[in-house]
Amino acid sequence: MYNNMNKLLFLFILINIHIAISIKPTFSTIEQFNHRYHNHKIISISPGGVGGYYLLGIITYIKENYYTENFCLLGASAGAWNCLPMSYNKNINTITNDLLLPYDLPNECSIDDYLCNYDIPDDNVNSIYNLQCNIKSMLINNYKNEDFNLNQINIATTIFTKKGFEQIIISDLKSLNRTIDCCFASSHIPFVTGKCLLKLDDVYFFDGGFKEFPHNSIDTHFDICLEMWGFKFNDCLNIEKYKKNGKLLLYKKGYRDSMENKDTLNKYFKPI
Repeated sequence: MYNNMNKLLFLFILINIHIAISIKPTFSTIEQFNHRYHNHKIISISPGGVGGYYLLGIITYIKENYYTENFCLLGASAGAWNCLPMSYNKNINTITNDLLLPYDLPNECSIDDYLCNYDIPDDNVNSIYNLQCNIKSMLINNYKNEDFNLNQINIATTIFTKKGFEQIIISDLKSLNRTIDCCFASSHIPFVTGKCLLKLDDVYFFDGGFKEFPHNSIDTHFDICLEMWGFKFNDCLNIEKYKKNGKLLLYKKGYRDSMENKDTLNKYFKPI
């Protein structure tokens, strides 16, 4: 009897070790990433700071009108966070509303209704880090792993080694919680979005937009970036800082600009 129990215990330990290993993401150099994904169509989503809401508008328009399931996603900083709605496998407006609007919405309130009839309250978000924490809380409380095609997502970030800063790409993400942790790692700027360097799995991380993105050796199919339709980062700052409901206005600007450039999008994506 004891021998059988020992065997079962040993088997249980082996299974849990296997699970622990299998859910750990892969850290790749640019060269390793290129070797692995050279036959894939890659969509890059660039950093953008507060312009991430403009990028969200672009992504929402693309998801509403084109097939995106077969693409490999590569994001950095705000672009890493935007990989989550880009990989969302249900109605894109569900997660868009959650990312843009406060939790205590009137029943069946749309973005347009809210923008026209309400003021976005001060969420007491006094730092980018707090904003990211709020987004994490919302996602963890309202979504499951199965709501996303996490296998699509690859996150670029920078690690600090004895030789200095090195850009890496995180792949093989299996859980929403781990993916969000990697979004933090890709968005972390010491003393701006948090204290010192961010540590994850005994590795120190720095901002994913610190080095060139996407790296010029990566052959991307399509690049989603802040200035792709002629918009400027300073325009984002002016809208977000001085306009009422700036985040919503940035989102709507990205959506409208994408609609006006649908002829370009038609060259890269298959319409639904």
